[in-house]
Amino acid sequence: MLEDVPVFYTPAEFDTFLSDLVTRIPGEQIHGKVLSHYAKRRAIRGLACMVSCPDGRQRYLDILFTPSFPKVLPLVAIRDTSLHLQIPHVESDGVLCLPTAGKSYNGSDVLGQTIGVFREAIELIQASKSETWKAAHFKAEFTAYWANRIGDNGPTIRARVTPKHQSGLLFSIRTQRGIYIADSRASLEEFTKRQGVAPYKDDAVKEALLLFLPGAPTPKEMPRTAECVYTLIEQFAAEHLAALEAQFRKSPESVLIVIQVPQGQELAYGGLLIPGRERQKGYAKRSRQRVNGFRAGREPPEMLRKQYFSPQKLVRYLQIIRFDDAVLRSREDNAQMPKDLQKCSVAIVGCGSVGSSVADILAQSGVGRLVLVDHEFLGPENLSRNTLGATSVGYSKAKELETKLLRDRPQLQSVTAIAERIDRLKTDQWNQLAGVDCVLFAIGQSGMEIYGAEMLRRHGFSGVIGHAWLEPFACAGHLLLCPAQQVTRQDRTDEMGDPLDPVTCWEGVDVERDGGGCGDTYQPYGAAALTRATSMIANGVIEALITPPATTAEHIVTSSTSELKRNGGTWSKHWLFESRGRPGGVQITRDYPFPLAAVSGE
Repeated sequence: MLEDVPVFYTPAEFDTFLSDLVTRIPGEQIHGKVLSHYAKRRAIRGLACMVSCPDGRQRYLDILFTPSFPKVLPLVAIRDTSLHLQIPHVESDGVLCLPTAGKSYNGSDVLGQTIGVFREAIELIQASKSETWKAAHFKAEFTAYWANRIGDNGPTIRARVTPKHQSGLLFSIRTQRGIYIADSRASLEEFTKRQGVAPYKDDAVKEALLLFLPGAPTPKEMPRTAECVYTLIEQFAAEHLAALEAQFRKSPESVLIVIQVPQGQELAYGGLLIPGRERQKGYAKRSRQRVNGFRAGREPPEMLRKQYFSPQKLVRYLQIIRFDDAVLRSREDNAQMPKDLQKCSVAIVGCGSVGSSVADILAQSGVGRLVLVDHEFLGPENLSRNTLGATSVGYSKAKELETKLLRDRPQLQSVTAIAERIDRLKTDQWNQLAGVDCVLFAIGQSGMEIYGAEMLRRHGFSGVIGHAWLEPFACAGHLLLCPAQQVTRQDRTDEMGDPLDPVTCWEGVDVERDGGGCGDTYQPYGAAALTRATSMIANGVIEALITPPATTAEHIVTSSTSELKRNGGTWSKHWLFESRGRPGGVQITRDYPFPLAAVSGE
């Protein structure tokens, strides 16, 4: 039993349960060395049962119980680990991947559920008698079985490759952090830059082979030697052999092969590294002769080929971490998305607590291009609310956010930072803002936002302009979305620049704090309160990208009433009426269906 691990069942309860289980499944308890084999699974008790396998041999099936049993159902393992990669769904330590094993259970029939898990294991073993069944299941989980062959010390491949059902050449660079591959030199340069790789020389870039196989190989069919790989290349990518041979002549380094196979409706990848010529004993450098009797570059093609694709060379399996859109966006609900956000662009003016959070959400949501505008530098006092971290303190908010998003959100196609005040932008910068689909102002100064919106319209912007702001203590968040020729922020602001129809009232409460500079003030609120508003704001922008509104709308989200009262505020009479007596913890949309002329009384 694992030491100092609290268990749900007491030892007496476990003994009683196992005694009842043995009456239904003949077996014996396992202890000591056998149980320690499953230490990584945190097994504390077990029952061994003898079963008949497809090859006619009798083997032990171990039912394994963890400290969380019975709230988590037991695992089942086949003790003979030689069946790993011989029977589908058998992991390297013998544990079987079963539908219910290790899953949560909150019922009362623990004994019946445990027997059910054991029966699933028996059914899997019996099904493996069929070679057709085994092949189908192995092929369906190609990625998992490929990963089982990867050693602990192998380099990782980070790939930005467009999936395609054909073989071809890729470009790669090897660094201390691993191997990077992409479709083209330009794509590789952009990819590595965003990944934080130091600049490299052009001659450091090598070609790699993308080898498309029409069907996923089973573990038995996976190539083990360089000769096996050559056979696959001859069969499925013979037109690229000349390029590989040219690379052999240039450099004696190892050769990278990327295997690509169909996996359901998608494509799966695996990496192979064919070792280059080893250093000869007694020499500090590689021999200039890659083939005995011939100087480098003078080797006959057939002999060079045999040198690199020798049957004695064991290939090395590598893990591929993919950064293509098929993976990055695989968990989005694209089927329900009427518009591809990758083709959309948004400008965010103000990269403070609201703007930086919204930018990050939009990037995660798949918006393809962002333009960030902010002249301020990040201070340590901003860290509790801005998505930027301590390493960005003292630097431009816009430029640091650009760097962060390009590094952390690979689904973004581009980010442009403009570290300038909105009232100091030049014509080409205004034209850049006017070229996006939606502009969001999150400055917190209505006068500057009204000015910015007017300048955008003068530069021909006909899209949706958004204005985001928070009421004191972030007890209410607002997003005003204004299409062209409709109600604007100016129409919804009084002569002192305050929004009309506020949600909260703060009589006698100091809602602004001194920021330490002349005229420098800020609103106090925390990250949790901010998240409520920024999620609403980002979602509203995305909705506007998908379906641009025909008229102006104001989206409002509020905190709980208790949070409002704790900070000393009350709900406004107008909001109590508008929310029909349920003012806290709600989201409401105000529609302004009248165009600008009607509102202004013209």
